[in-house]
Amino acid sequence: MARTYTAAAFIKGKMPFGQGNSLSDQEAVDIAAYFTHLPRPIKANKDKDWPNGDAPKDVRR
Repeated sequence: MARTYTAAAFIKGKMPFGQGNSLSDQEAVDIAAYFTHLPRPIKANKDKDWPNGDAPKDVRR
């Protein structure tokens, strides 16, 4: 879940457990932005993820 909007959609639909769709869109995006922007491990060949430079706007590099 490295993409903010993908994570936000999951959060909105599934969280809190048993109470899906109880968060506003903004609350879901805020939560997703928090954990998708935490430091991530550096993986080999990361430069090949988007070779044409067409990464979605919410992908963190």
